[in-house]
Amino acid sequence: MLALLKKLFLGITLRERLLLTGFIWVGVVLWLLANLASWRETYANLKGTSSSLASNQGIIDQEPVIDQKLSVEKSSVDPSKTYTASRLVEELELIKNLVATTSELKRFDLKSGRIKTEAKSIFNVNSIRVTINDARLSDLIYFDRLLQERSPYVTLSKVSLSNNRTDYRLCSADYEISSFELLSSPQVVPVTPTKGK
Repeated sequence: MLALLKKLFLGITLRERLLLTGFIWVGVVLWLLANLASWRETYANLKGTSSSLASNQGIIDQEPVIDQKLSVEKSSVDPSKTYTASRLVEELELIKNLVATTSELKRFDLKSGRIKTEAKSIFNVNSIRVTINDARLSDLIYFDRLLQERSPYVTLSKVSLSNNRTDYRLCSADYEISSFELLSSPQVVPVTPTKGK
């Protein structure tokens, strides 16, 4: 086959050989340019993957240190003081009653929404939205102080205040309250795959 190609090539004139050689070189250069972008992308992906693997390996190498710090932190947290979703609702009801008994208005209108639980492997974060309507500012401050007494297990994530247009002494508030629940035994949290581009 190669001998036949050589015979055909030598059988044509010099001008035709130059044109054929030039045409082949132009085709090779166009092919290289067309593939250059994909080669660059492949190289960038390989470089990014290798740096990501090195970074992940660094984190994996720190596993004993991370486990040690985790056990120290877990030992400083009392699981009996953490709040499950139901205990958070009960505690909010207790706080509501405490504020209502000390309020000048003798009432404290607290409405709570649905609890959202964000499950992790060793703890859960329970969040609830609470709306308080037509309360005195002193009652809201007392409510906030009672929440702070339960810190770090109960925290205030968001607060929004608005005053009552008919009675300037009253205001309404929207709270997002979160509680920390340490699980007695770690659970496996399913990982949902993310879709690539």
